[in-house]
Amino acid sequence: MAATKTESSALLQESGKQAPEMTWRVLCTRTIVTNMVLLSLLQMLDKSDMKSTIAGMLRALELDFGIDADQEALLLVISALPLAIFAPVWGLLADSYPRFRLMIVSAIFWGLTTFISAFSQSFALLCFSRGLTAVALGGILPISQGIVADLVPNVYRGRMFALLTVCGGAGAGFALLIATDISTETIYGMRGWRWVFLDIAILSLVAALFITVLAVEPVRKGKTPTLNCETVNRSMSYMANVPTFALLVLQAMFGLVPWSAFSGFGPLWLQYSDLSRDQISLALVCFGVGNGFGELLGGLLGDIAASYAPDTGRVRVAQVSVLLGITWVVTLFCVISDAAKSPSTVMALLFFLGLTGSWVGSGVKTPMLAEIVPSHMMVSVMGVAYGLEHASSSIFGSLVTGVLAQHVFGYDTSTEDVAHMPQAQRRSNATALSSSIGWMMVVPWIICLFIWSAITWTYPKDRDRVLRDEEARAAAEGEGDNGVSPLPAVEEGEKDQSST
Repeated sequence: MAATKTESSALLQESGKQAPEMTWRVLCTRTIVTNMVLLSLLQMLDKSDMKSTIAGMLRALELDFGIDADQEALLLVISALPLAIFAPVWGLLADSYPRFRLMIVSAIFWGLTTFISAFSQSFALLCFSRGLTAVALGGILPISQGIVADLVPNVYRGRMFALLTVCGGAGAGFALLIATDISTETIYGMRGWRWVFLDIAILSLVAALFITVLAVEPVRKGKTPTLNCETVNRSMSYMANVPTFALLVLQAMFGLVPWSAFSGFGPLWLQYSDLSRDQISLALVCFGVGNGFGELLGGLLGDIAASYAPDTGRVRVAQVSVLLGITWVVTLFCVISDAAKSPSTVMALLFFLGLTGSWVGSGVKTPMLAEIVPSHMMVSVMGVAYGLEHASSSIFGSLVTGVLAQHVFGYDTSTEDVAHMPQAQRRSNATALSSSIGWMMVVPWIICLFIWSAITWTYPKDRDRVLRDEEARAAAEGEGDNGVSPLPAVEEGEKDQSST
């Protein structure tokens, strides 16, 4: 006999099954469309600058600044660790102040610091400017997720979070492709990697202008809390007493390590694997395209699974994704010994790795996190989660991968162009990178499988408790919430259009 569902689980299941009939009427309002377009474009730019540009520039930076694998790993950490530290600060501010205004401040600061990166004349100055840029980027994703949570109901969030992630992945893939292709070239007397930074700086300032003119601040549920010590203590106390929050953050701390390891050193591995420039570009495109479709598929599968099995559906999607990711990684780095002899196989494996290994973020973790966090502390809690996750991924992903490659597997740094290096050295470096990347992808994902099993037991109770608290809070404020995010009002003029 099947177990009896809780009342809130039944409500979520029923609303999920009705969702397809109402999707376009609910989501295609002017406010939602305008804000989602702006957030999607900003995510493209954000993810292109976080790590993809640096990952594609590593070989050029080796040539220009004479850095080794340890220094490359240090640069990747500096480009991410301040982001992790300041994301909670941005989150606390976003729960008390207009969120789009904070994004404008972040985008302007981002553009100015990226200008410094473009004209850095030393490795130390480049590290300093990238650290400042990471401070600015710390608020983009958690604030965006908070805006999405305010804009759309629970049953649609997986797809909307997936849209943001897909756009971010597209931007990251395009930036990685361009940076890898032109970073070592000289264009109008200036290195290609400097032009990449310059373009991003200009685009971030343009993004700030678009947000100022077009963005519509969404209406939040309930009263906006005042930022003070009591607010901070309340958020910290909440996070310390919700097991599912701790487990979701813990699995993300391990689950993001593989992607950090691959995004940081994967392009360099392809360069040392004797693939041509066109083959490297095509391989990165295959991974990016697969990742984009995978994020959309993950969001859709997560929403469908949650509508039919509210307590365990999303967790099962995550476990399948992790298992498939491990399968492709083992095949890519252990079974295939020489990438140059089978480039088409490498491209296919990268495509399937992106397609099936990317369901967790948008389809599982972020929607579940939004359901166990009260609306009045949504962004601050997400900011803390985002900060902890990326601190772990930047340290254990980029830094440890670089250390393993150089000190355990024998990576040998050289200032020569890859094409002019001895073949034995190229193959040795490719093997060192593939070994370090492989270990740093498989082991963390195995740990994630066990953590997801634990989440199966804690998530239903924590979600139901938040739903009850939200009902009580809404009743106290006279809003009459029914436990599920209310459907946004269809704007006048759009209602008539949607009904025709």
